[in-house]
Formats: sequence, structure tokens, C-alpha cells
Amino acid sequence: MPDLPLPDLTSSIRAQSDRIRQPQSQAIRALRRPLAGISSRLPVPQQRWQIAPEQPQQAEKLAQTTQLSPLLAQVLINRGIATAEA
Repeated sequence: MPDLPLPDLTSSIRAQSDRIRQPQSQAIRALRRPLAGISSRLPVPQQRWQIAPEQPQQAEKLAQTTQLSPLLAQVLINRGIATAEA
């Protein structure tokens, strides 16, 4: 059986790698562009965070009745959900 010459796959492999790289470079270019339509001259609103006081006893009670972590129970309490029925 005669040895058949192997096809040159170099250009095919290069073309495939270029197609793979293209979406990455487009994504990188999109990240480098400034946000369209947003002006840097707009005033920053004067807002302040309101941090609710810790309520460990209520959080522990809610955590036990709902089988949630005390941290998640505290988050729910801070958002106005203080009972399992709510």
C-alpha cells in the first residue's frame, strides 16, 4: 500500500484558532469602551445606606422555625419578614 501524502492542515488550524479568538477580542473591546449614553458630568445622588440594627434573638427564633441559617433569617427580618407565616 503506497504512502499517501498528508494534507497540510496548518491553514485550517490557524483559521479555526482565529475564529475562536475573535469573540474574546470583541468582548475585551466592549469592556474597554466607555458606557454609551452615560455622561461623566451627571451629579452623584446623595444617598446613604440604612443599616438595620441586629436582632439576634428574633433571628435565631426565625432560623429555628424555618430551618434557615441565622444570617439569612436576619436578612429576612431586615427586609420586613419577621415570622415564618410571612
